[in-house]
Amino acid sequence: MAKEITFVQGLYCKKKEFANGGSLTEIDFNMEEFLAFANQYAVNGQLNLSLQTSKGGKLYAKVNDFRRDYAIQQASQQAPQQPAYQAPQQTQSQPAYQAPTGNPHQPTQAQEAELPAYEDIEDGLDDCPF
Repeated sequence: MAKEITFVQGLYCKKKEFANGGSLTEIDFNMEEFLAFANQYAVNGQLNLSLQTSKGGKLYAKVNDFRRDYAIQQASQQAPQQPAYQAPQQTQSQPAYQAPTGNPHQPTQAQEAELPAYEDIEDGLDDCPF
């Protein structure tokens, strides 16, 4: 008995072939449909897909369920399933990067205190021609 193919909803594929032998595959997502589908079929927050070509030459995506039965059994024993994707929460916090202030090439007062005092040494090198 053949396994039933589960086609991915909300994912659309187009393949363009060029005269020089190259090709380009474009994948478009309808996010509402795809996220609803992904949340239904994801196991442990992961969804495996296979991109295949039909006999007519059109691309389609299907759920890759290799060893899926074992994964479902393991997931149901461990923890409740979480959605595959959750949108980040909008917060008003500090920016991710804050530029340092001051001149990074000038030593701080603490660093200057650690520097040895400059002494003028008579070593006779002032007369050196080069």
